[in-house]
Amino acid sequence: MNSADLFRINLPGINVLLTLYLDAIDSYLKIDFQTYANSRSTNKLAAQETALLDRFTRIRSKSIYILMSIVSLPFHYENLSQNLFENYLEKSQDIQLSNKTFSQYRFKIFPLLIKGLMTEQDSTNVQLLFGKIIEFIKRKEQNIKSILGTIRLACSLAVQYEKQLEHSDEKHHKGTSKRDV
Repeated sequence: MNSADLFRINLPGINVLLTLYLDAIDSYLKIDFQTYANSRSTNKLAAQETALLDRFTRIRSKSIYILMSIVSLPFHYENLSQNLFENYLEKSQDIQLSNKTFSQYRFKIFPLLIKGLMTEQDSTNVQLLFGKIIEFIKRKEQNIKSILGTIRLACSLAVQYEKQLEHSDEKHHKGTSKRDV
């Protein structure tokens, strides 16, 4: 709960924890309060339920704040790869190292934003989630526009190159026909 700014302060090696945090955030964002309350308590006194609701809201809020700090990472470090230990929680002798790029986290982050929005009851958290979903879509759109711009540039350069080749072929052809005469 006290690590909301952990990914914002750019600690060396912090990105290794990214998968763990996304899994933990997923576990809190996919459940609603009733499910959480049923799993925590069988006695539902009004005071206990209020305290439990407050705790649940704070945990979800902190989870959303952590998610907010993670959303931009796949866009900033898109092709940067990192080595991860896939079975870090299992008590296995075989620890397998996998290589993952930051752009692959997009496929995990966006569904988390949607899940959180679907189950959120706190209006502040809903606003945060809406804002990040809009930002995520705009960044994705900027990437698409950038790619389209690159494709357009490549096409125009190819057309220009073909025109130069045709022009040089015409000059070369005219030069050889004058020599033949």
